[in-house]
Amino acid sequence: MSSGHSLAPMPYPRRFTPPWSGGHLTLTLVQEFREARAWFAQHKRDPFLWLVILGPLTFAAINFWGFFVFPPSDAIRAINQVLPNADMYFKPTNFPKCSGKTYIFGYNFGMRIRSLSSLDDAGRACRDIINGGWVVDINPCAQIVEACKKAGFAAGAGISGCVRPIMAGTPQQKLSQIDPRVVAACKQQNPWFGAGGR
Repeated sequence: MSSGHSLAPMPYPRRFTPPWSGGHLTLTLVQEFREARAWFAQHKRDPFLWLVILGPLTFAAINFWGFFVFPPSDAIRAINQVLPNADMYFKPTNFPKCSGKTYIFGYNFGMRIRSLSSLDDAGRACRDIINGGWVVDINPCAQIVEACKKAGFAAGAGISGCVRPIMAGTPQQKLSQIDPRVVAACKQQNPWFGAGGR
């Protein structure tokens, strides 16, 4: 039963060749670009898409360029304001915590102390990108060493002669009272600090 009308073929997007036509599905570079542009235009307001795209790029940029954009020489100047003349070594780190806040980039630093074991985790210097400058967080064992220096104990045997009694709980005459919480935190962090080994 024919009404004299032929059925129109199913519409198919012109940019694709139907699989049953025997043609191939390879797109030209221009067609691929148009497809990508149309897809991005459709999904440009999707926050998850931008998280997927920009997240790895941001992380890679921090990993590879943080050391060059924020060189350790800048961090050293900031740390020297808190720990003057300390013999330090650095390791760049991502998302460090300073004073209870997490930052994007910074440095962990250690201190070489003659006649004492090196203090590998003396603190962190975190780059505050929003406000500019560095936030320096000094660990408790480094605070004890600095207190000994400020009290006039010379580097080397003088520092070790100051630190060991403090860690043993013996008061120092030349040294003002150190907060017991700092000593306890240092012992928790490094039980052998001041004993000449780790």
